[in-house]
Amino acid sequence: MRERIAIKFPPQSFSYQIEIGNNIFKNIAIFLKQHFDNHRILILSDNNVGSIYSNTLLNELIKLNLKAEIILFPKGEYSKSYKTKERIESRMIKSFFNRSTVLLALGGGVTGDLGGFIAATYMRGIPYIQIPTSLLAMVDSSIGGKVAINHSFGKNLIGAFYQPQGVFIDISTLNTLEKKDFLNGMAEVIKTALIYDSHFFNYLLENHKKILSLNPTSLKKIIYNACSIKANIVMKDEKEKGLRKLLNYGHTIGHAIEILSNYHIPHGFCVSIGMNVENRISFKKGLLSFENYSKILDCLKKYNLPIKVPKNIKPSSLISKMKIDKKNDNGIINFTLLSKIGKGLINQNIESELIIESIEECK
Repeated sequence: MRERIAIKFPPQSFSYQIEIGNNIFKNIAIFLKQHFDNHRILILSDNNVGSIYSNTLLNELIKLNLKAEIILFPKGEYSKSYKTKERIESRMIKSFFNRSTVLLALGGGVTGDLGGFIAATYMRGIPYIQIPTSLLAMVDSSIGGKVAINHSFGKNLIGAFYQPQGVFIDISTLNTLEKKDFLNGMAEVIKTALIYDSHFFNYLLENHKKILSLNPTSLKKIIYNACSIKANIVMKDEKEKGLRKLLNYGHTIGHAIEILSNYHIPHGFCVSIGMNVENRISFKKGLLSFENYSKILDCLKKYNLPIKVPKNIKPSSLISKMKIDKKNDNGIINFTLLSKIGKGLINQNIESELIIESIEECK
């Protein structure tokens, strides 16, 4: 059985669907046949995911007489760069891909961000489709149209808001995901529940054994809930002027840790650490009760997620990185914090002393 979530942007002139199901590559081919029959199709994937799924997808497209080609790039966060983007674009130009091209971003968050940014800028914009294969990409980066590459100064500093034509989530691809990569995605699922839906959070807390054992019913439920929440937020605030800033919970400190670790600590793990530190700030600020603080900590532990700031990362270094985060205003560090489970607070300006104190207490 498949689930669909519609995303619509005012004045309702543009919309697309998120489709969630099992073994839905055939559905992707049918969608492309209906909407992009006269386009050349480019399947973009990293060499890890591509080796598993790109030919399977290609074969489904060929069955419907669609013209498709594959480009692979090295896996990893370092591929979200000018260099990789230019190499892929050069191959596209040499292969005569024009505006009648639709790009399929098949893979995790790196592929979705990189592929989406290429689509946003190649010949001033070509359509693209998100096909996330990691839990992290399914519930977060594939939804909402944020596309970007990294800069040496920070993560996702160069990018655009560019919506896909559709998002196709094939839950069966999670069967080939390593355990640590699944947990990496669970951090974003927990984050989404914490900022918006206390009942969803309680479900995650009470059903952690089922979820960690990859129970199909539980997986579909958590992916559908997380996608629905993000879709609802994005529809109300596409360009992150207000409400969408809720999604930055855990990311202000998390992104800084990610950069200072040279991306050796996965994104979701950094967000988990970031949530713990930011919850500490919320508790010390009198915003979050000790009961809620402890309950969240218990949940993170149940999913074997890291909560401690690495000892080799200095608080002063974290603050320096946070100051150049794209979410800030005039150098002022903005946090999304919690007042309770299911209720986020945006644009919280916290004094440096409290930030440093909370980081030290979470080492």
